[in-house]
Amino acid sequence: MEKTIDWIEKDFGKLDILVNNAGIAIRGHVLDTNESDWDKVNDINSKGYFLGTKFAGKLMQKNNFGSIINIASIYAIVGGTLSFGYAASKGAVRLMSKAAAIQLAPYKIRVNTICPGFAATPINKHYRLTPNAPEVVSIRESIPLKGFIPADQIAWGVVYLASDESEWVTGTDLLIDAGWIAQ
Repeated sequence: MEKTIDWIEKDFGKLDILVNNAGIAIRGHVLDTNESDWDKVNDINSKGYFLGTKFAGKLMQKNNFGSIINIASIYAIVGGTLSFGYAASKGAVRLMSKAAAIQLAPYKIRVNTICPGFAATPINKHYRLTPNAPEVVSIRESIPLKGFIPADQIAWGVVYLASDESEWVTGTDLLIDAGWIAQ
């Protein structure tokens, strides 16, 4: 991440927007989660976002401007049965973002999270490949709008948080979850 940010500074001089969007999930109950799986999920989902925020923030600070958007999850807000490590890592992302928003505000750097629900993205590919499996039908039916969120809907949230239209929005969570958390 540091090398990438250095390259951006060398070639472009500044960085206005960073979207941290890496994420993996290893399914597992707390009692079945081993340390290796925990480390792998948290290294990518939490540590990766920390490093992105840190090094992008240093470059953005030089220009007194920037927007950092961290993709978290509905499981950063509520617990679930699917993946203990994933929920923990995305919860960390959510709270790191709030702390970074406060600490970077003096430099006009905004930090926000997007918390998607069940979206039609690669991390949920197995749900789309077996649309009639009982588990998939159960999840789909538990969503108030009754479906998986198109990926472009998450992208539009990113566009908003990256734009000048959100210049006074920082430290917040944008839920794009088809009403799932409202229940």
